[in-house]
Amino acid sequence: MKGLKQLKHELKRFGLDAYDPPTKGSPAASAKAAAGETKKGCSFLGCDVSPEAISPGKRARVSLLAKVDALCNKALTSQRHLKTGTSEPVTLGSDPTLLSTLWRVSNTVRAWGAAFSFCTDHRIFRQLDADVAEKVVDFRRLWRAKTSSLSAADRQRLLGMSLLDDTHFDTSFAELVASRAGTRGT
Repeated sequence: MKGLKQLKHELKRFGLDAYDPPTKGSPAASAKAAAGETKKGCSFLGCDVSPEAISPGKRARVSLLAKVDALCNKALTSQRHLKTGTSEPVTLGSDPTLLSTLWRVSNTVRAWGAAFSFCTDHRIFRQLDADVAEKVVDFRRLWRAKTSSLSAADRQRLLGMSLLDDTHFDTSFAELVASRAGTRGT
């Protein structure tokens, strides 16, 4: 306990403090102090820290996979495919097209990886890559089934590709030329 008192005295110079660990018959002031020795590892700020490696914690890993699931499910449950034959254009930013969904999944994975880029256990990242890849394969299979009854043009729209046939043509110039030249506009 003498070492802890000395440590607390030094920490106080910097405006910091340390929790008192639990002692026999006396509970700890904090669950953090009661966590015990860290030789076997501990959780800290969403990471599992051990003498061997630092890795994203289980909750963070589960959260990433849940976000990927949510993005895929949003696209699969969207009714946007029912409007493909209407004059309402598909927009990459707001409509759940195949490309926009994969782009959002990719950005989610990239941002999550950047947030945990200081971690040292690359096996976890490889496993998460495999888990995400499996989810993407399932998503693409379900997407194909959902859009299989649509026309090739509508499938292309829901893929996230623009069609020239969807171009809104401005006929005013053609009408002007036709009126001046005595020809008919098409």
